[in-house]
Amino acid sequence: MKILLKSTLAIGIYFLVSSQAFSDVIYDNLTNSIAGGGEHIGDGSPGGIADSFSTGASVGALTDVQLVLSDSNPADGDTINVALYSDNNTALGSPIIQIGSISDSSLNSNFATYDFVLTTPEALSSNTRYWVDVSDAYSNTAEWAWTMNISGIGVANENFWDYGTAQNKYGPFMMSVGASSPVPVPSAAWLFTSVLAGFGIFRRSKDV
Repeated sequence: MKILLKSTLAIGIYFLVSSQAFSDVIYDNLTNSIAGGGEHIGDGSPGGIADSFSTGASVGALTDVQLVLSDSNPADGDTINVALYSDNNTALGSPIIQIGSISDSSLNSNFATYDFVLTTPEALSSNTRYWVDVSDAYSNTAEWAWTMNISGIGVANENFWDYGTAQNKYGPFMMSVGASSPVPVPSAAWLFTSVLAGFGIFRRSKDV
């Protein structure tokens, strides 16, 4: 009985902790085919180039962004910066936070996926559009891949920025946006209570 009770408590604690949030993908077109090449990251100056994503009714915090990048001359010593921007009437708004950066010497001449993980997840507002902006210190040879395929999670109704806004149907940049989605604590508590209640019934039936 003591072993069963300890196991029940352990399971309950696990659900209470692990159900606070779970990982979710709110934008993803990484598996689509690259449309012959990429766009030079410096071409969207002054703000770089960007693609938008939107949150739903329930969202937690931005956890990571994956981008498909390459560099035909990774020795030119530049740094690629990735940032989260607000939306301004379906256009690139103001910077919110720096998501991460990478030296172009770390990029390959062939396109590959690079994951930028936030040290501290950034809280997102529900039903809100944001932009992932990619820029560099000066115009270099680094490129962000794009595709003509608008299938994938959250892709079809978004926009990209390249000297102005265009709908994703004209060729979105390739990225994946990960976020934590909150799960109400009462749900976990209800589950834990149900487990304990079941244990009580089982114990009473043994005592009869």
